[in-house]
Amino acid sequence: MKPIKFDLKLSNGEITLAFLKDVQQNLTPELFTHFYTGKLARWLRVRKFEELAGKLEALLISEKEHEAQLFKNLCEIFGRELNDIEAREILHNYKKTHSPVENSDDEIEQLHAEIQRLQAENDALKQEIATPSKSTTAKIDASEQQKIGKFFVQDGIATDTETGLTWLRFAYGQQWENGTVTGEAEARNWDNAMKIPSEFNRIGYAGCNDWRVPTIDELKTLIDKERGEERNFIDVNVFPKNGAYFWSSSPYAYGSYNAWIVHFGYGYSSNYSKNDYDNVRLVRG
Repeated sequence: MKPIKFDLKLSNGEITLAFLKDVQQNLTPELFTHFYTGKLARWLRVRKFEELAGKLEALLISEKEHEAQLFKNLCEIFGRELNDIEAREILHNYKKTHSPVENSDDEIEQLHAEIQRLQAENDALKQEIATPSKSTTAKIDASEQQKIGKFFVQDGIATDTETGLTWLRFAYGQQWENGTVTGEAEARNWDNAMKIPSEFNRIGYAGCNDWRVPTIDELKTLIDKERGEERNFIDVNVFPKNGAYFWSSSPYAYGSYNAWIVHFGYGYSSNYSKNDYDNVRLVRG
């Protein structure tokens, strides 16, 4: 069943938030009501703004922050930059003209239950990150490697004998399990793609903490029209379940809003808007 879209109301119903631009144009402390009840995050999810919803939920279950700092962080999620003084001034002016919002006992109880649920999910995620599986932390052992084409492979790692670069055999969002790639790749815009290596370096994936997003020249070395297949020009025995578009870390020199990608479906490189959502494959070396 498709989720039913619903609108949010501000100013006693005088303002309707139906689109993302409506929220961005009405970033006031009144949004706290929808934020604390989780309605704002659910509003984003039914409109397929999964990343923004995730950021809101993470902010909700994070450690208690000063109200001004919380409002500042909330605005930043929706693309509005405030300094501490501006955030405090907005809150001060709002409180002078608005009385506190009263919640019924049932609403407060539901809110507490929702916060506890989100906190439990967050604790479980932190535990998973803190205690990665054996396959995640296993160091690369040359004696267990297998040669495929120009690569030495071991589990989810592939080392290019020509360039010396070591690649993950799966894209971000996927996993290496039982000798192959599982799961679906999670596309990101360019700015968020550049943050992905820190997740792998924090847990020391494969015993290493120097994973990064490849440059465009490095990424192009994976294009292989001989060992690839139609509309997937990469060595499919080394990189199974490969997607089409992958980000590089190389910005476009003639336009600050673009960066370089490789399209493995056709085997070429091009520059795309940094706001586009594409896959990410990490490298080291």
